[in-house]
This record gives sequence, structure tokens and C-alpha cells, in this order.
Amino acid sequence: MQTTEHITPEAFMQFFRNTEKLNQLTPEDRIEIFRTVLLGSSDLTKELLNEILKDYSVEHLEVIGFKS
Repeated sequence: MQTTEHITPEAFMQFFRNTEKLNQLTPEDRIEIFRTVLLGSSDLTKELLNEILKDYSVEHLEVIGFKS
């Protein structure tokens, strides 16, 4: 669905922070947002990924860092 309506960053964040509205998104929509919202590789850190795993109660995975 294409729309010509402009959504401001403030309106997007207001929607994102509204649990009732957020629950209207499909699982596929949520995955698409999750996979595309970060700017680049510098946003992905060991600490962030481990925090996300903890937030989602994923106890069988852990991210470890190494220098190549």
C-alpha cells in the first residue's frame, strides 16, 4: 500500500510507543522494521545484541566478540 501522506519522525515514534497501535502490525511488519531500522554496522555491537537477547528472554544464545 502506497501513501502520499508524510509521516514525521515524531508521529512515527508516537505510533511506535503506543502498544495498542503497535499490536496492529503483523509479525512480518515487525521483522521488517527490526531488520532495517539501524543505520549500519557500527550500530550492531556485542553489547546491543546481548541486550536484545536478554530483553526477549533468549537464554540459549549469547554473542561473543573477537577481533579478526
